Amino acid sequence: MSADASNPNVTGYFGATPKQGLKLAKSFIVKTRHDLEKRIVGDGQLADLDQLPEAAASLFGLGLLNRVDEYLASSPIAKDGNSLRLAVKLPTGAGAIVSMGAIGVALLVPAVQKVREAAGRTQSVNNLKQMALAMHVYHDAKRVFSPAAICDANGKPLLSWRVAILPYIEHNQLYQQFKLDESWDSEHNRKLIAQMPPIYAVPAAPAKPGETHYRVFVGGGAGFDLAKGTRITDITDGTSNTIMIVEAADSVPWTKPEELVYDAKKPLPRFGNFYGSGMFLVALFDGSVRTLSGKVTEQSLRAAITRGAGDLAGNDF
Repeated sequence: MSADASNPNVTGYFGATPKQGLKLAKSFIVKTRHDLEKRIVGDGQLADLDQLPEAAASLFGLGLLNRVDEYLASSPIAKDGNSLRLAVKLPTGAGAIVSMGAIGVALLVPAVQKVREAAGRTQSVNNLKQMALAMHVYHDAKRVFSPAAICDANGKPLLSWRVAILPYIEHNQLYQQFKLDESWDSEHNRKLIAQMPPIYAVPAAPAKPGETHYRVFVGGGAGFDLAKGTRITDITDGTSNTIMIVEAADSVPWTKPEELVYDAKKPLPRFGNFYGSGMFLVALFDGSVRTLSGKVTEQSLRAAITRGAGDLAGNDF
């Protein structure tokens, strides 16, 4: 490459002699190397997975920069009239190395995405297990599972089951702040939406502050009724065959008593698809968690939603 010394835009960078141009080039390499090393090493703490492709690219760039520094050490810059010329002979196969480096970084991105999805699914499994356990502790204390909603004396839904089980997921202090005789969106209770416990966030789902995808089925013989708690003995299809909590496609404010109304004559709601291929997670009434694929049949889902219809899900469940 060449730079015309008479061009005012480059004169300040290359100066009048090869020695000055070489000095500036090396100075640039020192600074760039420092920036790349900082990206790779960081602060010494574990980095997020989404920083891995950038670190890998920086590592490759650092290696390439070191090779360039080696060539500059041999003073390849020469003055030719009013221009400075940089002659660099790349080693055999260097073009392939650059290409493979770029391809390697590109291939790294989907791999990181898969790891992130797997980590999100593992965390969601833990969330569901904790919620199912809280439901069982609630049952031990009150002889019924929590109703789908905290209702007033007239049966009007005020707050969700997620508020009702707060004392059983180590958030009793937050529970005490709610006015249980007021609606979820009252002036007082509305302020508490921002304090949603992390357990109610589906890690792989698009983040919406104060909203959750963890919901239950209500009515039509499903696992929950709106105002009346269900007993274990009411689940005659078996606790290991009946859905307790599901990852739904649509999120709601976590304190809002808006659940998935089940009707055998109406279409099923949309389930979450946060892990690809239509996969979503469900917690069963026995406390276990299951990953369901997008290929599970509607017949099996309906059988698993109802608690005492006498029908069981197929092998696809």
